[in-house]
Amino acid sequence: MYPQAPQSRLPTHDVINMPPYIGDQDLWLDDSVLREVVQREGAGWASHHLAALGREVGQAETFHQSDLANRYPPELKTFDRYGMRIDQVEFHPAYHSLMETAIAHEVHSFAW
Repeated sequence: MYPQAPQSRLPTHDVINMPPYIGDQDLWLDDSVLREVVQREGAGWASHHLAALGREVGQAETFHQSDLANRYPPELKTFDRYGMRIDQVEFHPAYHSLMETAIAHEVHSFAW
């Protein structure tokens, strides 16, 4: 999500030490060192898979979902509205979106 009207010149200071918004990016193609290490360590067979993951997680929407998941951590609900003990953890929908992306790209089991 691109900021609507970011301001770098404020009444109290100028913001000069922060990188600009770069939007969608390809985290695989943009990282030549990562690609070289994957080849050098014998995991070149995974390049196609990693390229697909890098394209998806580099999207601005994924970064936005990440920000939301960090802003709203899991919340423990110990009792329901009727006073019954439930011990349930509620996650923000952004967390579920990120988990779906990770599972779709087999991040949870890729090392094996």
